[in-house]
Amino acid sequence: MPQVPFENLDFYFAPGLEDASDRVELTGEEVRHLARAARHRVGDVVGLTNGHGLVVTAKVEAISRDRVVLAVVERFPRHGEPTLKLTLGVGMISPNRLEWLVEKAVEVGVVRIVPLATERSERRRGVRLERLERIAVAATKQCQRAVVPEIAAPVRLSEFATGASDNDVAVLADPLGSRDLGHALQGQATPGAFPQSALALVGPEGGFSPAEVDLAVSSGFVPVSLGSRRLRTETAALHLSILLLNIRAR
Repeated sequence: MPQVPFENLDFYFAPGLEDASDRVELTGEEVRHLARAARHRVGDVVGLTNGHGLVVTAKVEAISRDRVVLAVVERFPRHGEPTLKLTLGVGMISPNRLEWLVEKAVEVGVVRIVPLATERSERRRGVRLERLERIAVAATKQCQRAVVPEIAAPVRLSEFATGASDNDVAVLADPLGSRDLGHALQGQATPGAFPQSALALVGPEGGFSPAEVDLAVSSGFVPVSLGSRRLRTETAALHLSILLLNIRAR
């Protein structure tokens, strides 16, 4: 397996980086990270992601108190992005556990995360959207992805479920499900084709109510079993995401 040219490079977020950019400036926190925390100097090569589809290697040209100027060396469009565009809908859980899930879901390749208001979801402390977005950016840099996944504002399950028909695959993690993911996909994805888009639906602690399961199924979600062990919401969500992101044409 060939070595990635920036495998061991520090990575930074450069939202102003465009496809045709020869140079790019870093400002704000990224300057502090690059110049003070990592102590990079002029001439050092680092990695940059613009968060909307492009990763580059870049050489530091100038460092000042509030900005860093870098010259683009090599471009890697869509680096680290999976073929499958996976949206994860998850019943709201406690903030610290949702933060953990966002970090890990970004690392494994999820492109959109949607907290869901359900009958049994954790709503007392709400969703700290700005903090989750910062975690998503940090995780994107850590795993060297080209795209920062979207962290959506919470929606009701009924609203999320309407998207099932717009995706190649839509599955619901169900402790009472009788089919594993492989068997469930046989009835959804076109034979011999690799699904391009998928929705994964995972309930909060306590799961979905029977009425919510019926709503999801009637909207087009297929219930799947994740095994005989009882999993926490964030564990089930990550497990299902990894399974979906590693499916093959069938």
